[in-house]
Amino acid sequence: KLLSDREDICLILYTSSHMDKAILYREKFAQLGINFVYINENPEAENSAYANFDQKFYFNVLFDDKAGFHPLKDWEVVYEYLKKLWV
Repeated sequence: KLLSDREDICLILYTSSHMDKAILYREKFAQLGINFVYINENPEAENSAYANFDQKFYFNVLFDDKAGFHPLKDWEVVYEYLKKLWV
């Protein structure tokens, strides 16, 4: 929610779930005030002569268990860091 409340952050739901489930997840998150702008895409990053983002899209931060992020252990650390950063 802290990330979703910021206008300078675009949240993307990056999931291996089937699209019908991903849409349901996005709706459930929205009920909690967490708004994902895109699902499995980032059309704000355009292809160029040096990069193609059709299959691997651009992002600044990835919170994913496959990227080493452990939701039960790491969220509190991230949350406390962001609160200090944005006070």
